[in-house]
Amino acid sequence: MKLNEFNNAFQTEQQCLAYIANLKENKCIRCFNFNLNTSDLKRMRCLKCNQTFSILTGTIFSRSQTSLTSCFYLIFRWINTKHGIPSTDIAKELGVTLKTAWRMTNKIRTRIAKQKPQFIVEGTVQIDEMYLSHMGFKKQGRSLVNKTLIVGIYQKTTNNLIVKVLKNAKSKNLLQFAKNHISSKCLVYTDYWKGYCDFKSVFTKHETVNHQDGYV
Repeated sequence: MKLNEFNNAFQTEQQCLAYIANLKENKCIRCFNFNLNTSDLKRMRCLKCNQTFSILTGTIFSRSQTSLTSCFYLIFRWINTKHGIPSTDIAKELGVTLKTAWRMTNKIRTRIAKQKPQFIVEGTVQIDEMYLSHMGFKKQGRSLVNKTLIVGIYQKTTNNLIVKVLKNAKSKNLLQFAKNHISSKCLVYTDYWKGYCDFKSVFTKHETVNHQDGYV
C-alpha cells in the first residue's frame, strides 16, 4: 500500500475501528455470543448477557490514549521502513512525547514476538527482514546492536503475513523460519542477502530481486 492509499483508507478513527472490526471475530468476551449491538464499536453490547465492551478489547490499542490514526500510521511506517524507525523520529512525526513513541513501538514489537505460528501451504511468497531501532538509535545495516530483527513472510495471493523476531539474519535462522511456515513447493522471492543463499536447497523455486526494483 502506498502512502496516499493509506491516507485515504485511514483518515479517521472510525475508519480504523471499522478495519479492526473487519479483522476480528465479533463475539461477546463473556459468553462468546455473536449476537451483538455494534452501532458503537467502542461500546458494543451483547444482546444475550448484556456485557458491554470495545472492539479494541484484546488488542494493543486497548486503553491507549493515543489516537488510532497515529497508531496505524506508526505501523504503516514501521512495516515500510527497512531498518526500523527511531522513537525520536516517531515522536516528531506524530507530535507525541518520546515516552509515548517508545511505548507504542514496544507494544508492536512485543505483540509480534508473541504471534502464534502459522503455515503457508502454497503460492508465491516474499521474505524480507527489517531492523527496529531502539530509542534514539539511527544506525543502519544488519548489526543487531541496539536493534531488533524482525523477519516477515508475505503470501501474495491471500495477503497473509507472518512475522517473527529472530536473533540474527544468519542463513541457519532464516532457513529454519522459512521451513517452519512455507511449503517447499512455494515460489519464494528474497533479496540478495547472503543469509538466503541456502534457500535453493529447500525451495526449488527461489528467485532473488533488487529492492530498488521492488518485489513482483
